[in-house]
Amino acid sequence: MRPAARVATLGVPSRQRYAHCPVVKPQPARRSAAEEAGMVRRLLQLLIVVLTLALKPAAASATDPAVVEAARREGALAIADAAPGENSSKFLAAFKAKYPFLDVATDFYSAPAGG
Repeated sequence: MRPAARVATLGVPSRQRYAHCPVVKPQPARRSAAEEAGMVRRLLQLLIVVLTLALKPAAASATDPAVVEAARREGALAIADAAPGENSSKFLAAFKAKYPFLDVATDFYSAPAGG
């Protein structure tokens, strides 16, 4: 830069001095489709958790005395299971031990294969 040009620009503010230059605004970072899908999945999971916690007190609990008394009056329970096995027999044994006043009947069903 020539000394004469430098002297001429000393008193001019920089925004006036560079008014002819385009202003480059920073652009927000773009998310990939995978990041967008992950964010939507996390929001849905959070919504499910919040709704589950919000609705849980409204659901009837097996430890609720009114539910246990109604089951005592009913006296029977029928369970349909599609996967007989060791776990279901353990579950039934524990259930019968906890609620001995119920007559529990179990049946195992399978859906027709092929179609």
